[in-house]
Amino acid sequence: ARVNTFGQLGLLVDIRHEIVSEYVEEPDQDKMMQSAVRAMVDALDDPYTVYLTPEDLQPFERTVTGKFSGIGAEIDIFENRLRIVSPLEDSPAWKSGVMAGDIVLEIEGESTEGMKINEAVKRLTGEEGTEVTILVRHRGGEEATITITRAVIEINTVRGNGNWMHAREGMLASELFGDDISKLFPIIHEDGSDSAKFDNAMELLHLGGRSLAHAAMMMIPEPWEKHETMSDEKRAFYEYHSCLMEPWDGPASIAFTDGTVVGGTLDRNGFRPSRYYITTDDTMVLSSETGVLSIPPEEVASKGRLQPGRMLLIDTAAGRIITDEEIKHQVATEHPYREWLDANVVALEDLPDAPGTPLIETHEEVLKWQKAFGYTFEDLRIFLGPMSRIGRDPVGSMGNDAPLAVLSNMPPLLSTYFKQLFAQVTNPPSAPL
Repeated sequence: ARVNTFGQLGLLVDIRHEIVSEYVEEPDQDKMMQSAVRAMVDALDDPYTVYLTPEDLQPFERTVTGKFSGIGAEIDIFENRLRIVSPLEDSPAWKSGVMAGDIVLEIEGESTEGMKINEAVKRLTGEEGTEVTILVRHRGGEEATITITRAVIEINTVRGNGNWMHAREGMLASELFGDDISKLFPIIHEDGSDSAKFDNAMELLHLGGRSLAHAAMMMIPEPWEKHETMSDEKRAFYEYHSCLMEPWDGPASIAFTDGTVVGGTLDRNGFRPSRYYITTDDTMVLSSETGVLSIPPEEVASKGRLQPGRMLLIDTAAGRIITDEEIKHQVATEHPYREWLDANVVALEDLPDAPGTPLIETHEEVLKWQKAFGYTFEDLRIFLGPMSRIGRDPVGSMGNDAPLAVLSNMPPLLSTYFKQLFAQVTNPPSAPL
């Protein structure tokens, strides 16, 4: 949930609270409002305290974005009716013709007049593949009945991963397949689900000679770059394979097996729960939540959960559970990855300076070239200025309401013709759960 606060404060505040059973239970609105107050105070530049009560915040909009199995649209209350704030691109709502600003008059034949946000979310979410019918009134006043097939709404890197796998097809070679290797293409089937595409890539790595654990570590690495206590051999493994494949960052909880080895791993962000029970008769139950199976407490030998980037492996042939530390140490020491890195990786700072045009020294020359290449005052003030001061890209809003470059009367920068795909959420740079 989030609170949009307008007026003098001018802040957009995220409220984080536990949502039980995917929005089934009504969250405590007072606690949400108090959380908003604390977030506002923390966000203020001037160190002074602002005292607000829940009643002070009641006029502000409260919106909830339906995730999981739903229609993929953000909704709020407008004139005592539900309103579509924005359907996510490629979401079920977007594909069905729902548009931003549509007023939802009915859900499954029931009027939405006076309906609360949480009640609407419960009706719009449901089992994946099921349908929900809504009656909407478009901005022009015309009404339309729309049937939407619910789907799991994921914001992840799977499209980029698929594109990179497709780009690497030209580099694949095998003495065994020879010219027939093209019969394997496409490696990633475009009509498959996110899980199917992940399976396509893992199958290629596994059948190419790697163990399942090795393939899983390649595709879902731990956050190794700044892990100070990680062993050097494991860090070398991840660094080496980062040159071969980008992380499949989920959010996902993955289970895999070859018929003998059964394993599970969690993405390095840890946004998906994976909990397990081990019973006294050597049965393991791994699921997204506890309580999936009814197991008497006296029969539970141990229980736990997967942690971000960690792996759980069961070798049925050996009849034992292999820990994350053991399996990753085994995989990371199979080859001298550190030696390979030291012998082959070239650091940019080690390269000699490239000969070229000398630096432009006068302001007049700089201004002439900036005009020639289409730089604007906004580029200088918002991007280049902060980059020169802090040495990294400035953090700003995800939204971009600039007109399309192709419609401009002036020749804009080449880069402005391209748009970046991003997660359409309002999380700040660091969003602790």
